[in-house]
This record gives sequence, structure tokens and C-alpha cells, in this order.
Amino acid sequence: MSKPYGAKARTIATALPMALRHVTVTARDPLFIIGDVHGCADELKLLLKQKPSDATVVFVGDLVNKGPKSAECVKIARECNALCIKGNHELAVLGALEARAEATSPAARATIQPKYAWTDALSAEDVDWLLALPYTITFPYHNSIVVHAGILPDIPLVEQHWSDLTCMRDAIRAVDDPAAAEAAAVTTATDDVSNGSASEWVGLEKPRDGSVPWASTWQGPDHVYFGHDAKRKLQTYEHATGLDTGCLYGFDLTAVSLPGTRAAPGGELHSVPALEAYIKPSGNPTPRSKISTDSSFFSTFAANNKVAIGVSGVLLAFAFHQAIQLWLDI
Repeated sequence: MSKPYGAKARTIATALPMALRHVTVTARDPLFIIGDVHGCADELKLLLKQKPSDATVVFVGDLVNKGPKSAECVKIARECNALCIKGNHELAVLGALEARAEATSPAARATIQPKYAWTDALSAEDVDWLLALPYTITFPYHNSIVVHAGILPDIPLVEQHWSDLTCMRDAIRAVDDPAAAEAAAVTTATDDVSNGSASEWVGLEKPRDGSVPWASTWQGPDHVYFGHDAKRKLQTYEHATGLDTGCLYGFDLTAVSLPGTRAAPGGELHSVPALEAYIKPSGNPTPRSKISTDSSFFSTFAANNKVAIGVSGVLLAFAFHQAIQLWLDI
């Protein structure tokens, strides 16, 4: 089981009716799926210029927090009628909003997580929008699922635990970590999630000995698009694509476009470089790698990773210097 959240986030997470946690969209519109924005509104505006005019925008979650213009990101998403997943930072924001609302005076309010002062710019409609965000969106026409963090194999979506959906980065075989497997079973049983199915894998927030990226365990048939893992940047597997490329840390904001016609999963990648590093990782960062757009490079990359990659307009950064802890206590 991925790291559990605080009590407020747990309450908010489990309060969402089961019928609203997992949404299916049957429309055949083209999709423009965007990785973790984290309040980087200026880069988001630039990336949206690459969006096909008829495409529906879908955010993988963590639209907000840490970056400079979170409230503006929410308004942009709502103005373009975007779909969005609830990530760990949306849960953090909702927990902070509740705590700030319960404060008995302006002074007390100001002392409660001042990093959430930006939430004062959210309208009631913005907050309702955040509350209603689902944990997964399935697009049957595109044979695709969008989630913030990850999905464990062999477990139906309705039985996936919300903390794995919003927080998982790695997975480990249950036989290799009995304690984690036991904790996951207990948490699942007490958090309003059916425990009828079992996976040989257990979700983890952080890598540990014997664990692997959860996406490497996912064997389809649906292709999963996700975020949450800036350390690994762009991830490409046969049945999964990770789109968190660390814009907040000075790297890139990345999206994938899926056409309105049936095509092999993978899509065409789009990206814009960060205008600045809003949060600087500690240590000595590795300089941004400028990847050649030579067609032979991308053809080889696509063949090796079994994902269709569009050459035009793509800038990929494949260097990141250390593990980034994205967990945010609330």
C-alpha cells in the first residue's frame, strides 16, 4: 500500500461516492493528455497552443500546488472544459481548505499551512470542481485509462485503493514483502473498498529493494497514461506512458495527443520547456539534455519502447539528477 494520507485527506478521499470515483467517457473525440502542471500556468498556456483544435484536454492530476499560479491553472482547466484526475495534491488542497475554513480567526487561518494561502483565490465553483474530480477516467474508444499515480494489475478499477491511484510509484511482489501486503489488506478493508480481488503486487510510494516501477507490471489491454513520478520523467512502456517530466523543477511540461481515429496507443508527444525552476532540487543538478530531433533517433526510440512518437515540436529532457520527494503531508 502506498503511503497513507492524513486523516482529512482520507475522509475526503473516501467521501467521494464510488460511482464518481471511476468515470467512463464514451466520446470519440481526440484527446490531449497533459502531465503534472503543479501551478505552472505560463507553461500550460504555451503547451495548449499545441493542442489540436478539436481535442478534449485531460489532466493527469497535480494540476495545482508548489508552483506559482495554481488558482489560475484551475480557472484555465475549467474554461477549456477540461477533464481532470484527482491527484495527491488535489487531495492536499482540499484538506487544507477544510482546515482553513475551520480556523476561528483570520490570524489562526494565516498560521494553518500558509503555503495554501493561494486557495483564497478559488471560487466556490472551483472548489466544487476539485471535490468532484474522479480517480480514473476510462476512454474505451481509445483503449486508454488516465490515472494520477498508478493501477495495480489484476484488480478491477472499483477495487483499486485510492492511495495507490494517487500516490503509488513502485510495486513489489507481495511474497517479497509480506508486511506491506498485510498492511495493504487491512487498509483496503477499512477504507470502503471491496477486497474481493487480489494482486500479486503491492503498491509503494517510494522504491525499495526488490520493487519495480509499477508501470512495468501493467500488461494492458488498456493503455494507462499517468503522472506523479518526476524523478523518472517520461516513461514509455508497451501499455503505459508516464507524463510527469518535472516542469516545476525546471524541465518540461509534456502532453500526448491521441487522434479521433482508432490508432495504436502511444500517441504523439508534445512538450514545452519550463520558463524557470520554481523549486530547485538539492544537490548538483544535471544540465538539461537537448535531445536531437533526428528522425532515426525517434524511430529507434519508438521501436524500442513500442510507442508512436511524433517528431515535430517535441523537446524531451532525459536527465534528472536525484530522487524528488513529491509527497506532501497535510
